[in-house]
Amino acid sequence: IRGDRKGEMLDRLSVKFCRLAEHMGVRTNTAFAGTYDFHAGLDFAQLFPAFIDGMPEFGLVMCHPGYPDAELAGLDTLTFQRQREYDFFASDGFPRMLESYGLTLA
Repeated sequence: IRGDRKGEMLDRLSVKFCRLAEHMGVRTNTAFAGTYDFHAGLDFAQLFPAFIDGMPEFGLVMCHPGYPDAELAGLDTLTFQRQREYDFFASDGFPRMLESYGLTLA
């Protein structure tokens, strides 16, 4: 996503890796999205369309869904957002959204 400083930084950090992978004949993703600020009030279902809008073939959306338990809460301060991601992907809204964009999971 243009203007996504975190995503742009990750793109820059991966340039050398992508060149090496290409040299070795390993295909990598053509685009990357999914970075966002993990504010407690953010609705992942509302953010997700911006990640896939205009995504080229073989693009990749990064996500970290999880079902928080005591062990995860002890390791990760972002359990609330991981739960929101999980809830969205487990909902009927996720496949409907993919279908509305003409996308499938590979």
